[in-house]
Amino acid sequence: MMWITFLLLAFICTGTADSLEGWNNVTKDKDFEWDLEANPIQIKTNSKASNKSEIYVYFFKGNPNPSTLRKDMTIGYLTIVFSSSEETYYMSKCQIDLTDNISLEDVNIWTIVKTDKNLTIYCNGLKVVFVVFSDSSECSKAWSGNKVEYMSFGDEDNASDSYRAATVLCPELEIQNAEIDSKINRSYKSVINVKCKRNFISIGSDKLT
Repeated sequence: MMWITFLLLAFICTGTADSLEGWNNVTKDKDFEWDLEANPIQIKTNSKASNKSEIYVYFFKGNPNPSTLRKDMTIGYLTIVFSSSEETYYMSKCQIDLTDNISLEDVNIWTIVKTDKNLTIYCNGLKVVFVVFSDSSECSKAWSGNKVEYMSFGDEDNASDSYRAATVLCPELEIQNAEIDSKINRSYKSVINVKCKRNFISIGSDKLT
């Protein structure tokens, strides 16, 4: 067997570590500059399902100020409503299908990741929502061609406490026909050792791109 060193270059994953600094307090109805495609956002809440509260976030394709530009700059909104039995997810112009059930904790971290083709929501590292914009023409028109440059927490939001850029980790890293040490550092651009399984050898570049 042999050891191969790969440099992680192309994984964009989400983490839930709460030990890093960088949290910003939420101020409702205050627009802030945020490139969501380049910087997935994490929102911290202390709301359990029984609290009857909600996360309410607006997304803009440009500076929504002055107010006369707000309608033209608005891409849409995303809201997560907590009730006594479950969480309900709404995204303007799009149909949301849940990918997994979750169990909320005392403090929860919600990660929103957007590309030009889809939007994904994680709760405490678990994927709960995956929206493909092309599933409907209305959704695609609103979200696919528009890059998020500004965001704001709506006045309706009574669950969000703070936000920050998502910690970039790779908890779901998988390479076929190889063994990966479960204790490795899976940070973005970190170097790891991958051990080929029996009867397999490495072929090609030693860099993943």
